[in-house]
This record gives sequence, C-alpha cells and structure tokens, in this order.
Amino acid sequence: MSPAPDTGAPKRGKPPGLTEKQIVDAALSIIHTEGLDGLSMRRLSRELGRSAMAPYSHVADKQELLDLVAREVLSEVEVP
Repeated sequence: MSPAPDTGAPKRGKPPGLTEKQIVDAALSIIHTEGLDGLSMRRLSRELGRSAMAPYSHVADKQELLDLVAREVLSEVEVP
C-alpha cells in the first residue's frame, strides 16, 4: 500500500523551526524590555514572528509559559 498523496494542506502540530527554547528566550526578552505585565501570548507570537496560535503548539497557556520561564531563570542560579 502506498502512502497517501500530499494534498498541500498545512499539517497540524508544531510549526517548523520553532522550539521551546526560542519561545522561552522570546518571553524573557519581552519581560526584560516591557516587564512581566507586557508579556501576553499575542505579544509573544509577534515577537516570534508567528501566528497568534503558534505558541500554543508548544505551551498550553500563559501559566505554562511562565513556569518554563521561571525554570530557565532558576537554572542559571548557582547554588552554593
């Protein structure tokens, strides 16, 4: 049995080339320049140059994004 032909329709799932690290880095950039209140999922998608829904392929909501940002920031803290 041969595979189904490519219909040219966009595939669902993670956008090509967008990684969790890019999302976290973009969120941190926004936080550094505009403060925590400046971070929204729409603002994040603009920062990434993606559609408003693109970040949702990687994070469920803003709370999960904030958890990832906190994990990244805390990973840089040296424990004596």
